Amino acid sequence: MKQLVITALFLWSLNGMAQDSETTNINSIEKVKVENLDIVVTVDSAEEIKRTFKVEDIKEMFDLTGDNESVSFKLICNGETMSNGEQSQLSYKIKGNSNNVEDFIVRVKELRDAAIKYYNKKK
Repeated sequence: MKQLVITALFLWSLNGMAQDSETTNINSIEKVKVENLDIVVTVDSAEEIKRTFKVEDIKEMFDLTGDNESVSFKLICNGETMSNGEQSQLSYKIKGNSNNVEDFIVRVKELRDAAIKYYNKKK
């Protein structure tokens, strides 16, 4: 969940920085539109997945996107430290389109379940 909030804030801040600083006649923002939504979640255990990563949160992000926009979701599972000192990782990534929200959500659920199985097999 923390990564979702960070991603949303990052996208929001990029929009603010891209504005012309000399513009003085700004009345109001009527509608916010997100293009190319990329969500990245990093976890360390199955319990963390269950506790922080809810599929409903992903559904809420689609409310910000417009029609026919590119969307992707990446789940990074941190593993144990290897002999060379680096941490092992397993990542899953899916790409889709905002016109196909239900199919994308089904794949996110499958990806979440696969990550939980990955951690449970490591025990």
